[in-house]
Amino acid sequence: MLGTTFNGGNWPHCGEIDIMENVNGQNTVYATCHWWDEINGWHASYGTSTGCTITSWHDYEVEWDPNYIRARVDGTQFYEILITPASAPTLSELHNSFFILLNQAVGGNWPGSPTSSTVFPSTMTVDYVRVYQKSSSSSSSSTSSSSSSSSGVINVPGVVSQNVGSIAQGTTKSWTVNKTVNGNYRVRPTFAGTRLSQEVVITFNGTSVTISANPGQTPNVDFGYKTTGTTTLSIKANTSEVTIGKLEVVNY
Repeated sequence: MLGTTFNGGNWPHCGEIDIMENVNGQNTVYATCHWWDEINGWHASYGTSTGCTITSWHDYEVEWDPNYIRARVDGTQFYEILITPASAPTLSELHNSFFILLNQAVGGNWPGSPTSSTVFPSTMTVDYVRVYQKSSSSSSSSTSSSSSSSSGVINVPGVVSQNVGSIAQGTTKSWTVNKTVNGNYRVRPTFAGTRLSQEVVITFNGTSVTISANPGQTPNVDFGYKTTGTTTLSIKANTSEVTIGKLEVVNY
């Protein structure tokens, strides 16, 4: 993402937040913030990387609030930068408006110009881009008892929880959700933890579906056409060591 003040020649004064960068198809992705250090008068940046099979589908995300910018791959956080003015007074760019840029770059300082071994053509395939804004009603719950409910209504489509956490075998976590539009609904849990073949029962609007997935996978669980109204979304663990990161409900 680039700051909306970008005019083609004022980088990094405009600010930059990299949701995901990849170089030459390597199995590594990067998250970085760039800005202009007004105190020292130079380009400043902070970034890190994580391993990722780049030829597979993944969810790349950035969570951006007034205090922090955090990056995740498939619900697992690998990057965090504190952007509060008190801790870094030169980070004002990272509090302004930004726009999203999808770019497959060739050449440049990183990694350098193409050579005779560079493979063309090259393709970047994107399934979707979504932007969510946190609302005061967004909440989730956790419990070790047989069931649980959120303390409010969560509007969907949207992110139900950024980190559901662990669910003990035989227990259920549930949320009250408000279906804001008519249409086909899909639930997308991102599995985490270490156990393979984690089995859960997902119930949405009275329909239950049993699925099994491994850590890092985000299966699409379709529930068909639903009309607007309030309903319940729940996840029951059929196996031990079930761990879920982000839980999302989408409309398609």
